Formats: sequence, structure tokens, C-alpha cells
Amino acid sequence: MILWSVRHAGSAESVDGLTADDVVDGVKEDIWDPSDEVMGPDDLEWVPLDQHPVFAQAMADYEPPPPKHPEDETRLDMNPLIDVALVLLIFFMLTTTYEELRKEFQPPAPEQQNLGKTTTSDELKKVSVRATVRMENGQPVYRVESEVVPEAELEAKFKEYKDAEHDKLAVEYDPDVPWSSVIALQDAAAGAKFQEIIRLRRDRPKP
Repeated sequence: MILWSVRHAGSAESVDGLTADDVVDGVKEDIWDPSDEVMGPDDLEWVPLDQHPVFAQAMADYEPPPPKHPEDETRLDMNPLIDVALVLLIFFMLTTTYEELRKEFQPPAPEQQNLGKTTTSDELKKVSVRATVRMENGQPVYRVESEVVPEAELEAKFKEYKDAEHDKLAVEYDPDVPWSSVIALQDAAAGAKFQEIIRLRRDRPKP
């Protein structure tokens, strides 16, 4: 039986006493490379496996495994970003729906409201700006201190009248006025930074 010695290319240490099958199996198991060196009992020097007449054919048929590529560390994980985007989307959907419902929600009946302290009209004039909204010809008409004002200009008009002594807004509305019109008055008042909004509802006269 012919026994072979194998060493890594350029190494001083070798593994001895291997059969030809052991050498080929070692290459297949990635213990040896085709460029590693082999020496037989009749060889005078070390010869690369892929150049040795005994192993050259086996090395030509051998297909080395594909090289391992390092994992790309720059790859971004989009899952957390998608989760955050979905949470924000749901939040904005819920808040938008609530805002629309709030504008359409009808105010409580007078008997359910907390009327609190009774204030006369003269007392209100001293500390508040007066705003009204009434239905005229089927449309809500806004007035600020008896001056007709378009809805889009309410906030600017409130800022004209608001001062240190008049930091409250008294809002008077008829029962048939859409609640969204009352909310428009309150939103404009909030933009003008009134300290307090007093709602006055004028009920229909009893027959």
C-alpha cells in the first residue's frame, strides 16, 4: 500500500501515513486545499496536489465550495419604521374622526347644563366681547358687537376687540343654529386667546 504525506503549502509540518483516498477525502472536507503539497515514497520533493500526476485528475474534478461573503452590515431593517408609521396613521385617523364628531355633537339640553353664577347683560358688557350667530334666510350669520362678520374673519375681528378689560367672549346663539357654527365661533375665540368663553343660548319664545 502506498502511503502519502500531506502538508499545507510552505509549512514545515506534515501529516504522514495517508492513503490516496484519505488525501482526496481531506480535500473534499476542506482539510486540504488543491494547492497544498503532497509527497509519496517515490517523490523527491513536495508537489502541489493539483500538479501531482496521481491527484491532478481528482483535483480537476473537485469543485471547491463558493466563497463566503461577509454579511452586509449596511442593510436596514424597515420593520420598526413600518410599525411606527402604522401607529402614527392610526393615531391621526382616530383624532381626526374625534374632531369631526366634536364639531357635530349637539350641546346638552339647558336643564343638563351647569348654569353657575347668574350674570346680567350690563355686567357682561364690561368684561366681555359680545358675539352672536343667528339663522337668517336659512344661513348662519355671525355678528361681533353687532357688526356682521364672515366666518373666515372671526378670529381677526375678535383680536380687534379683545383687550385687557375685555378678555372674555360671550357667545349667543339661537337653538336652530347648527352646532358646527357655534364651534366655529369657539375655535376663532381660542385663536384670539380669550381667557373664557361664555355661551348664551336664546330659546324660542313660548306660545
